[in-house]
Amino acid sequence: YVVKNMLDIFPRINNSVNAIVALSPWYKKVLLRNGFKKEKIKLIPTTYASDTALTFTNEDESAVLKIAFVGRQVPEKGLDILLKALLNTPSKSVELHLYGKIFPEIFVDEFKNLSTNGYKVYHHGETSHSKLINELEKMDVLCLPSVWMEMAPLVIQEAFAVGIPAIGSNLGGIADAITDGINGFLFEHSNPQNLSSKINTLISNPVLLMQMKKACMAGKPGYNSTDVQIELYKQISREKYIVDN
Repeated sequence: YVVKNMLDIFPRINNSVNAIVALSPWYKKVLLRNGFKKEKIKLIPTTYASDTALTFTNEDESAVLKIAFVGRQVPEKGLDILLKALLNTPSKSVELHLYGKIFPEIFVDEFKNLSTNGYKVYHHGETSHSKLINELEKMDVLCLPSVWMEMAPLVIQEAFAVGIPAIGSNLGGIADAITDGINGFLFEHSNPQNLSSKINTLISNPVLLMQMKKACMAGKPGYNSTDVQIELYKQISREKYIVDN
């Protein structure tokens, strides 16, 4: 029903708007495949600006890799994939920090297995945006193991802005945002073994982790997506004013 409903709506949107903003390259492809006019689609990937002044040492300060998961603790976000992957990493070398709405009835067995095997998991719950940014600065890597197509997760850009690389599933906007091996890793979605191999690589190679952190800072976009969108709206308003008058 949802797909049919969207297919019915798309032509009406296409014929009634001056422009449509795609936040990631994969979604631009989706729009083109569904008949949207190429000249109407404006690709404006989301950016996030941070004033944080970061300094990096040559060596990792901690032997423990701190992993952040941000989002609702539900199956489509792939948290169970991450929890299963951790079981294939050394328990004394990794910590998991969870930020987002908690559903205690979900993943009971997975959390129990981690606790039984000595893994440290911290449930921070729903967190304000300003606090989340401060918390991300304390992490080593962000993990996005989603099993569905994400549009363009802002949290990736927020992590990059404070020098935190990301490990994400090779789907949609996540795959668009992460340059594999440079500012993080991509892994085969829904594959805990492949995800654990990426985590273990960072645990055993702190130099690589530091290189990725520096790459996140060096790769800051040279534009502000909000400013670009505002300018687009102004341009459309000017053009409409000219036509109407």
